[in-house]
Amino acid sequence: CPGYLSARSRRPANGERHQLWLFETLGPGHSFFRIKTTLVPTNTRSRWGQRGMAGVEVDPQMKEISNVILMRDNKILLGLRSADRATFPGCWAVPGGHLEPGETAEEAALREMQEELGVSVGDLGVLEPIALEADNQSILFHMFTATQWQGGAPLIQNEEHSKIHWFSITEACVLENLALEGYRKCFSALTED
Repeated sequence: CPGYLSARSRRPANGERHQLWLFETLGPGHSFFRIKTTLVPTNTRSRWGQRGMAGVEVDPQMKEISNVILMRDNKILLGLRSADRATFPGCWAVPGGHLEPGETAEEAALREMQEELGVSVGDLGVLEPIALEADNQSILFHMFTATQWQGGAPLIQNEEHSKIHWFSITEACVLENLALEGYRKCFSALTED
């Protein structure tokens, strides 16, 4: 699917560092092309999930947020951010939140689903992350998907969102008040699987 990132790594002979290549597909019939090469320590914890780009180092100054798109019956769950929120008030957003110190993106995603919606998520799928600059700060939104969870129907557990709603992917893609423009690309990728 266009825009899908994947990774390949090779352990050098000295065993101290991995070399990682990130690839992006251009679309059907196109080959992969290398978009970035970086070196990462072999002991770096995964920030991208089991199917994603394991071992990628993230700039320690970068703010990181994990989001989970819950999916059922060809619909996705979004939350309308409360009007008193400091960021994106009154906008539809994918539930999630900031990584706590020492926490991986996957751990934050699981914790946030429990805190915000009262559900325990099973396996996480991985989508291309969303990166942006705001107020002179780099922000990386780790994007995950989940189709199975325990704890019943997701319900608002705190004041982060004023309401939640299940949207078709088509409906979500055309919402005018989405918190992040990058969500549209993530939502569109869900229809390509």
